[in-house]
Amino acid sequence: FILDFYNVTKDIKAAFDDYYTSTSLDEETSPNKLNDLVDALENFEVYNEETVIDFFGKYSNNAERTILDPIIDSSAAIFKNDLDLDKQIDFKQKVKSFLRTYSYLSKLLDFNNHYWEQLWWFLKYLSPKLFIDSNDDFAVGIIEAIDMDSYRPTKQETEKIVLDTGMGSVTPIPVSVSGGKPENEFDTLENIINTFNQRFGDIDWTNKDKVNEILTIQIPDDIRADLQTMDTINTSPDKQNAKISSDRKVDKLMQQYMRTQTEIFKKYSTDEDFKRQYREFVFDTLWQNQDSATNL
Repeated sequence: FILDFYNVTKDIKAAFDDYYTSTSLDEETSPNKLNDLVDALENFEVYNEETVIDFFGKYSNNAERTILDPIIDSSAAIFKNDLDLDKQIDFKQKVKSFLRTYSYLSKLLDFNNHYWEQLWWFLKYLSPKLFIDSNDDFAVGIIEAIDMDSYRPTKQETEKIVLDTGMGSVTPIPVSVSGGKPENEFDTLENIINTFNQRFGDIDWTNKDKVNEILTIQIPDDIRADLQTMDTINTSPDKQNAKISSDRKVDKLMQQYMRTQTEIFKKYSTDEDFKRQYREFVFDTLWQNQDSATNL
């Protein structure tokens, strides 16, 4: 039984095909690449071999966190203060790569390298303290903001997926010795609106066309026409404050529909999931238009 949130049939089939009958690696994960990764990490000079050995010696003797944390914090401070943004991203990616690869290979191979084991424990405790300050990550806080209790499963269809019987192959764990800042991905306003329509497509509106016009066009246009609200949004010190102003205006406009559009008002007033997502939709619409105007 598979409970899937938003995958189409062909994607599910592609994900399982390689593991259906027999699976092989199309190439080896070379342990020798760990040597390069260890050397690359040490070149950042966030820590040295003496630091790692000192930490592991205390850790293996069950030292208190009050003794271990200063060792880790010292390296975390070097990471934060001495590395620029690109180097921070590169170093953190290499740390994750070493932790992932060594964890996997150490179960299969006997490295007979005590320092790598010590380094794994050191980096395991260092990794959670490698904070990267960047104002360009628009995804920060999204997971924390999602209220999963408000979502409901909807059965759309039942379909049998027939998997191929041939041998599948998978690529090995990558051992990367380079990293960089990923590019942000954006979407068009049209796709945002289409996604909104699909998201609430299962709501049994009496007049779907009219409701769609009010929710996706009329209310955003009413907010744009309110110069005071738009000025507050445009001059807010940060995006969160701008959204608060947008949410308040949406609430006020919804009150006006209490008698003329009872169905919309009732849905907005009683369904917290709908209310939250609609507020986000309106703000995303306004904010993207603001960004476009700024770029022009």
